[in-house]
Amino acid sequence: MNFRVFLRPARLKPLGRLTLLAVLLSFTVFPSAWAVIVFTDVVGVGAGGPDKIYVDLGESGAGGSASNSFFAATDFQLYMFASNNYRPLIEGLGASIASDNGWAKNFSFGSSISTSDNGSLFLNDPSGSNPNWAYGTRGYLGVQFTAGTNGLVNGWIDVLYGPYLTVYGFAYETSGGPIAAGATAIPEPATATLAVGLLAAGVVLYLKRREQARAA
Repeated sequence: MNFRVFLRPARLKPLGRLTLLAVLLSFTVFPSAWAVIVFTDVVGVGAGGPDKIYVDLGESGAGGSASNSFFAATDFQLYMFASNNYRPLIEGLGASIASDNGWAKNFSFGSSISTSDNGSLFLNDPSGSNPNWAYGTRGYLGVQFTAGTNGLVNGWIDVLYGPYLTVYGFAYETSGGPIAAGATAIPEPATATLAVGLLAAGVVLYLKRREQARAA
């Protein structure tokens, strides 16, 4: 069978063409529907003076973990840098963090995270030079790292600064596309509903035209 002729849009019935269109739209216009957000919940892992928080965001679609003890899969480490009365610091181990005027950027909930550019950044210092990470602030760090076979991906880490550093959770998006700060799942049902709606409209249109042809 000549599949190129069979799949030629002119040879397909209206319902077939609309079905093909809906499928193509779901892959091209709405590619995020086929991505997955991998979220790891953490019940407050903290780090004071000499302590560190080691974070593994996950790999190849799997969740990660956080600990006060170093482990081989660590992507980031957060701690109070023992200089100038301790300053909150995040370091990427072969990974990077989004910056804002030389500081670690604080993303508000829902903000898009798509680029990171530094391997080590302070959130603030004792003098309070960075108002975006003021003492007592909880926000989202934007990060990039290599997640196994998923390659370079974007993610976020939920962090509280004050009195020390505490991590409450983190997530990454498997396709390499942007991720919304704080997002734990992609709203796939909306896209699926749209595709189903297109198919339903196609069925109605096809049946209506068929009835009109029979009546003629």
